[in-house]
Amino acid sequence: MTSGKEIKIGMIGLDTSHCIEFTKSFQGDVPPEQKISGMRTVAAMRFPSVFQAESGQDKRQQQLEQMGVKVTHSLEEAVRGMDAIMIEINDPALHLEYFRKVVELAPAVPMFLDKPLACDLTQGRQIIELARQKKVKMFSCSGLRFLPALEQARAEIPEPLLCHMYGWFNKAAAGSSVVWYGVHAMEVIERTMGRGAQSVFCREDARGLVAIVQYPGGRRAVAELCMGLWDIGGRLQSADRCVQFRHPGGPFNLAMLLKLREFFQGGEPPVALEDMLEIQALEDAAERSLASGKEESVRV
Repeated sequence: MTSGKEIKIGMIGLDTSHCIEFTKSFQGDVPPEQKISGMRTVAAMRFPSVFQAESGQDKRQQQLEQMGVKVTHSLEEAVRGMDAIMIEINDPALHLEYFRKVVELAPAVPMFLDKPLACDLTQGRQIIELARQKKVKMFSCSGLRFLPALEQARAEIPEPLLCHMYGWFNKAAAGSSVVWYGVHAMEVIERTMGRGAQSVFCREDARGLVAIVQYPGGRRAVAELCMGLWDIGGRLQSADRCVQFRHPGGPFNLAMLLKLREFFQGGEPPVALEDMLEIQALEDAAERSLASGKEESVRV
């Protein structure tokens, strides 16, 4: 697809605020620095979800319609004639099901599957295997992966010995909270430390979660996920340097949406399938560690 053509997007799901946030950046009334030109949400599909009451989805439907989006209950209608698909389903238990459906209906259309990849490692593997088999151009990630402050720190210390990050945590309406919200931390850790994690130890207290990820050669990453505290930041450390990073506030998905536009315009996925699977495996090991109280191996 050429960069001069406006990309028509079909969105699947109204149970996440991202359907509104992203569409506002494409075609809504936002400050110039938050505008992502060249993309337009044309249609969106809604359906009942434990993550958002129908009254809340009614409000989102009204907001989308005010921005020119056609809201439908038909998946076929939401994907028909689109240049790209964004699966914006808050409930990760539905990701595999809808990924399969969209692949069948629109096999040649590039796709973004909003984080987390899946509800567990088994379904995450199935999504990755299906993407490989069908040669689907897709990626899944958290917007924290491309935070400008993190990218600057990575440029200064590209191969850190230690990574520490802090961020927010919340409880899922259903399923694993580690998978649903822990994905943000594991995204930062995998982006910074790369693949090859060996083990995770995770513990929970009244404030949230702490996860320790061990890597070969004595490298280590620590994530502190805190309930009710909304700062995002941390540090990278080498043998002779320490670099701090911190998100200054405001929207944190803009850098990711720029990557998304490049991808939808015909570029390569900005996240490799192997990276997506590693992140899911980190979440899986953290979940098992919480259950066992022990350090658990990472099973990619």
